[in-house]
Parts: sequence; C-alpha cells; structure tokens
Amino acid sequence: MKIIFFLLLVFGLHSLVFAQDLEIIRRAGAIGKSVGAGSQRQDTIAFEHRKDDTLFLSYRYLDSTRRSTLDSSINDFDHYYSVPSYWQNLGNNGAAATALIYNSFAKPGWDAGFHSFDLYRFTTEGTKLYKTNRPFSMPAYQLASGKEQMIQVVHTQNPRPNVNFGFDYRLINAPGLFLNQNNNHNAWRLYGNY
Repeated sequence: MKIIFFLLLVFGLHSLVFAQDLEIIRRAGAIGKSVGAGSQRQDTIAFEHRKDDTLFLSYRYLDSTRRSTLDSSINDFDHYYSVPSYWQNLGNNGAAATALIYNSFAKPGWDAGFHSFDLYRFTTEGTKLYKTNRPFSMPAYQLASGKEQMIQVVHTQNPRPNVNFGFDYRLINAPGLFLNQNNNHNAWRLYGNY
C-alpha cells in the first residue's frame, strides 16, 4: 500500500519538479530581440521611474533600420566566445579557422582566398550603432587555461540627441602549447552616427 501511494505521489507531482519552465524559457528567448510596435506592453511595475539612474540603450546595424536591445539572457551563450560554434579552428583561440558550413565569398573582384583569420576582424557589417541617453561602457574579460585571454571594451555616447560616437577594442591573446602556436590579435573600431 505504501508503494502504491508513493508511486501515485511521484507521478502526480512530476510536473512540479521540472527545473526549467518552458513558458519562462520561451519568454527569455524573446529578450534582446527587435523592438517593434507589436512588442509594446503595459508597464505593471508600480513605482516612480527616475531618469537620473535609468539607461535607455538600443542599437541597429548599418544596413538595417530595425532597433534591437542588448541581450542579457543565457540563450546563445556561445556568442561570447570569439569562434562561433559552426566554425573550426586549430585548437587555440585566435588560430586559423574555417567555417564548417560552406559560404561563398560573394564580393566582386579577384580574391586570393586567404580568409583564415577574417573571423577575428571587425567588419563594417557587424558595427552596432547605438542610441543611448548617457555614456555606456561594457568591459569584458575572459581567461582560459594556458594563459589564454580575451579582453573586449565597448564605449558609446550621445553628446547630442542625434549624434553618436564610440569605439570597440578586442584583444585575443593565446600563447599556445608549442613555440609556434602564439596567437595575438588586436582589433579596434571607431564609429559615428548622425
């Protein structure tokens, strides 16, 4: 009788022991997505908003008019690493890498085909043009085994309502296990928007 009661209890309460609620995960996946007219909801928090300590921040890419917000969710955590999950490198951060999914080089003109280190460069297409009400800085530091490190600094500010300027800096340093495996990349980008 005790076994039957225990089994009924376990099977009856199994829905309460999920570590992750699927509805919460679905809502968290929408964090950091584009800000559109359909995503406006009524604010349910009943306290006074103070402008002095509130930062409003959004960004867009150079070839887009859609504004997005920063993504602070755990989804797509592999974007913080310099090599995406669909690329393969030689085992050391900053080493030569190639895409596992074929992507043709579609720019006009002759191409020598040396693109092993293009992954670590800043590109014009990847530049985020921010809009903020106060200066914003985002430093990041990653330390891995074998003295591998990645330092990234983003700073942007709007001195006037429609004028924005900022800079990105990224250092990837990995000494490697062998003498000829040392990788060191310094990349910086200055941008402005009016």
